[in-house]
Amino acid sequence: MSHNDFSLFPYTKWQQYANRVWRDESRDLLFYGDPQGEPGLRREIADYLGQFRGVRCIPEQIVIGAEQHLLMSLLAQTMLYKGDLKSIAVENPGYRLLPGTFRNYGYEIIPISLDNEGMNLDELDQATSWCIPVASVPHGYDDAD
Repeated sequence: MSHNDFSLFPYTKWQQYANRVWRDESRDLLFYGDPQGEPGLRREIADYLGQFRGVRCIPEQIVIGAEQHLLMSLLAQTMLYKGDLKSIAVENPGYRLLPGTFRNYGYEIIPISLDNEGMNLDELDQATSWCIPVASVPHGYDDAD
């Protein structure tokens, strides 16, 4: 059972915002949106990635979802379908759900050790592909710096 303290939650403001959304032309809220995520949000993410992370991408290459295991499964399936990629390098120690998900789809998992700066680049050079998170789990390195 949750032990959160909701005494400071702004219920009145929340109700005002909810009423405003339903008062405006909101029929679209009753239908499924774009299966890749809202186009405006994907545009903003693509712009952010280009400007602050040096990643060149377009909104059509971005998929937004609510459940990370499902998204990782879709990524693993898509990568298998699109190419010959059979291995993926992951930080070790790291987020355990990632290698387990990819292993379930037949990928070879290449664990990459961490040093004071993050992933060991010498080991990474030997890997076929890799995932670099914004913040390293469990060490908390911020790769954005």
